[in-house]
Amino acid sequence: MQSQCLLLCFLALVICQGTETVLDLFPEYKIVQRRIDALENDNKALKVEIAQIKGAGYTAFTATLSRNGATLSSGGIVKYNRVLANIGNCYNSYTGVFSVKTSGAYSGSASMMSSPGKASYLDLMKNGQILVSPFASTYDMASQTVNVALSRGDKL
Repeated sequence: MQSQCLLLCFLALVICQGTETVLDLFPEYKIVQRRIDALENDNKALKVEIAQIKGAGYTAFTATLSRNGATLSSGGIVKYNRVLANIGNCYNSYTGVFSVKTSGAYSGSASMMSSPGKASYLDLMKNGQILVSPFASTYDMASQTVNVALSRGDKL
């Protein structure tokens, strides 16, 4: 296709004996060239964006409590002492806080079981604001998943 285009351009130049340019003979060429330039710029921008995303990495963690569970007072933070995965090192098992390094959409889950004869609830919080509150009573179990947009520096 490219060689045919070049041949046509050459023939056009020979026929016109140099009095007109290819752009004069084919005004559509300018439009096509502008579109190509715009696509090349878009492509460069997308390559930069992809490199930024790849460089940012991803984060994920899974943590549980030991078999003894946890006894908390109101407002206490659950500090999961058994960390199974901590990709990106965003979960701190000493504070019980997940700190967001990369802005994006996240999915968070919490599961719990109540003690005999007691009702319990658990708040999954973002920057001190409650997102969801699973509730369980007398050996009931509760689980909740939430999908939320988080920004760098947010705390769960």
